Amino acid sequence: MSISKVEIINVRHVHGSDFNRAWAETFPGTSVVESTYPLVILETDDGLTGVGAGMEYCNELEVTVRRLEKYLLGKDPFDVARIGNLLAQSSRQYGTYLGCVDVALWDLIGKKCGQPIYKVLGAYSDRVRPYASLGQLRSPQETVETVRRMRSEGYSAFKIRFHTMKPEDELEVIQALRQEFGDSIDIMVDANQAHPEADHVWTFSTALKIARALEKLNVYYFEEPWHMDDLHGYRRLADAVLSTPVITPATVALAV
Repeated sequence: MSISKVEIINVRHVHGSDFNRAWAETFPGTSVVESTYPLVILETDDGLTGVGAGMEYCNELEVTVRRLEKYLLGKDPFDVARIGNLLAQSSRQYGTYLGCVDVALWDLIGKKCGQPIYKVLGAYSDRVRPYASLGQLRSPQETVETVRRMRSEGYSAFKIRFHTMKPEDELEVIQALRQEFGDSIDIMVDANQAHPEADHVWTFSTALKIARALEKLNVYYFEEPWHMDDLHGYRRLADAVLSTPVITPATVALAV
């Protein structure tokens, strides 16, 4: 089996109203009414198709994938590690996250094996618990009302964004949720790398202060208090916090 075709299509999602993305809150023009997400589609010479979804911000994804197309054609999708090195080098060179290509490779592997990917990767569990990811910044009371509505839809776990200049103020949101719902819900906190573009990256002491406060509030995990590639910083912070996991996509990838 080898890759015979590389295709990209764009999928448009209409939000229905202004959506103020928390991870871009400090920049002008971040309120959107629709989003477009690229899908990378890899076809093989034996008729299989693998699909991987890209992030909204990857407007340059198609250009980068086209640059890589000649290196992907003819490759065996099972050579994930070898192709992964190419993707990692290209991501650094072109500034484009290419995880969607990796996902498409695994999609092909699962289809070739006739097994879902969770089994190919070790089958720790056959069930996935969904959580509601709140993509906008809200006041404590607005967050409580939003979570109450989503609980009625069946969710019991929620991801909250931290994105102000004073993250200590955002602890009030978590405190309000605990006061209202107690431990009947699981809460995750995502700082989305703490706005590296906005030039106020958290220091270690800030991240540690927030992590220990979240630990007291029984937060399920603390995600991306700074750049996802700072593995040394994540390990240092994780060693300093007793019970709340500190995570980044890079550490998850290493664990796999």
